[in-house]
Amino acid sequence: MTRPYLEDRALFSTGRACLVLALFVLVASSAGAAESALDGYSDHGAFLAQVRELAKSKYVARVSLGETLGGREIVTLSIGAGKRDEKPAVLIVGGVEPVRLVDSEVAFRLAERLVKKAETDASFRAVFDRVTFYVIPRPAPDGAEAFFKRPFRERSVNERPIDEDND
Repeated sequence: MTRPYLEDRALFSTGRACLVLALFVLVASSAGAAESALDGYSDHGAFLAQVRELAKSKYVARVSLGETLGGREIVTLSIGAGKRDEKPAVLIVGGVEPVRLVDSEVAFRLAERLVKKAETDASFRAVFDRVTFYVIPRPAPDGAEAFFKRPFRERSVNERPIDEDND
């Protein structure tokens, strides 16, 4: 005489045990994933080092727009040739939403590619004679920097204190 309800119960217990084990493995494997998820992105110090390196090019001028409440510099890259301030310009702003680090990285890498192309291609240098590119890769560095500090979290505001209860 078979008892199907016992087989169903055993199957249910086995399935539940597999689910618990899978969740445990997932949580355990993601414990160190926070650091690896940030690979390829630059904290503010590394970002400024990249900016200083790019500013060594004769086609780049580094301009400081100011400093945030957190003491981080807001950088603009003026890219072109000749009298940059007297030509038509293109403004590229990345990282307007600091919770999207990729925007800052794309804007900076675009600036790098413009400069490298001008350094190696005479026909592209003609573009720099006609147009200036202004790149602000990270206009909100305080919010972006929150990603690199524990606890890892998103923050879309600057470091200005907020009185949330209005007392």
